[in-house]
Amino acid sequence: MALKIRNAKKEDIKELAKIYSQTYTKKYSGEKWTTKQAEKYLNHMLKKQPDLAFLAEIDGKIVGGYFASVVPWSDGNHLVNGDIFVHPDYQKSGAGLELGKALYSKAVKKYNCVKSESITFKNKKFPLSWHEKRGFKVSKDLIFIEGNTKDMLKRMKKMS
Repeated sequence: MALKIRNAKKEDIKELAKIYSQTYTKKYSGEKWTTKQAEKYLNHMLKKQPDLAFLAEIDGKIVGGYFASVVPWSDGNHLVNGDIFVHPDYQKSGAGLELGKALYSKAVKKYNCVKSESITFKNKKFPLSWHEKRGFKVSKDLIFIEGNTKDMLKRMKKMS
């Protein structure tokens, strides 16, 4: 088994989108990702920070990816919006580990990133356990918040 990590290119996005939608829809999140939605998202991430968009190939077949971006913060640059996905048939192949090493290495060397931030699912043991093995910790200071944008706008209009 020959595992290779390289930067993703625009022509790789269709295949990566299939893997992304299959991985997140079926296995981890219960979210309903179509290939078209995943393709739009991955194209956005690739355009935003192409040097931090990596893919894994095993024996020449694309099996996963890791996309992220860098933002300046009060304590230095942070690696954010990290999204790793490996086709379920290739998990435990080492692809995720190698993708992480490539991404973090580039983030530290090129951008001097001091912290990595990510979001994962709280009601699933995996992938949180995978991230914790690599040094992520559940933040004691921050929580993830979300809201329906249209409902929020309605509420704000009523407040005026």
